Amino acid sequence: MKFKINQTQLSKAINIVAKAVSTKTTMEILKGIYFEIEDNNLVLTTNNLELGIQTSVPCEVYEGGKIVIEAKIISDIIRKMPNDTIHFQSVEDTDFIELRCKNSKFNIKYLKCDDFPMPAYIDERTFVRLDAQDFKDLVLKTGYAISNNNPNPVYMSHFFKVEKDEFVMFSIDGFRFSFMKKRFEESSFDEKKLILKGNTLIDIAKTIEDSQESIKFSYDDKHICIIIDNTIITSNLIVGNFLDYESIIPQAPTSTAKIKLSDLKSAVERVSLLSNNKLIKFESKDFMMNITSRNDQIGDANEIVDIELNGENFTIAFNCDYILDAMKYIDDEYLIMNVINSVSPCTITPESNEDYKNVVLPVRIR
Repeated sequence: MKFKINQTQLSKAINIVAKAVSTKTTMEILKGIYFEIEDNNLVLTTNNLELGIQTSVPCEVYEGGKIVIEAKIISDIIRKMPNDTIHFQSVEDTDFIELRCKNSKFNIKYLKCDDFPMPAYIDERTFVRLDAQDFKDLVLKTGYAISNNNPNPVYMSHFFKVEKDEFVMFSIDGFRFSFMKKRFEESSFDEKKLILKGNTLIDIAKTIEDSQESIKFSYDDKHICIIIDNTIITSNLIVGNFLDYESIIPQAPTSTAKIKLSDLKSAVERVSLLSNNKLIKFESKDFMMNITSRNDQIGDANEIVDIELNGENFTIAFNCDYILDAMKYIDDEYLIMNVINSVSPCTITPESNEDYKNVVLPVRIR
């Protein structure tokens, strides 16, 4: 193997594939990045047996080949290299590869790639093109409610339903539920219910740059696959029961409050500074709402925000973090808070988009 490549481009590519490197495994091959020369490109591949990522970088090739290099070592070295051309060359009759860039030189031991598990392949004819920013929006706005430490796998999953041109996505952690649906005009899939582990979709969405216009998407019985320019990301699906999300969304609120997002967010952030166990209380009084907190050892706090109330006055309490998370991805100037009573889940939606719902479980007021 012998080639030369731009340091900046290679470093960016390594950062992309590093998301699928396995760090908690006894299989050394899974801790590495698979390097392979194809035509005038260096193809990098990683696979932790749940998520696989492959991307390519243009390079000037003198001799082909394929090897596996430990991800952390090569990542650290390339990141510290000067922003210039890096020369790679296998050292003859050894299992080392030489890297040179200006006055820097490294000899790194590599692994033979025979045992490297390549990611699953999905037929390119099944892919459809989706708006990249809409897909990213769908993932990030629903993924925040995924639990990172709940032993129940339902609470550590991202649920995804595809039906013709409509995509539904949601997550739940036992205290909150985030749901969103979007239409993608070019999509024409048969109905399919998909379950993915934890933050897989979030990691994929974060690789979509703001300038990206479109992605390609497909799935089979065991995997989903997303293509972002020259990067192919494949993830395993989880076998499990798909939640009846429609039964989770509260119906028939007794009170509906329209509130300016910036006012509510600022008020909650300030009041939460004195909250005991993160508890804050909301109490509506016609055209205003009192937001209060109390800490027996420090003091108490009170904020008043203007609201437009339809229905009965209400009193309800929440964990302040859950309310702030629910507001984080709302883009509208105003939000709608739908309340049934002090012990039933509350729904928070943007004023102009009923297809995006955040459901928060209240805290019982003593």
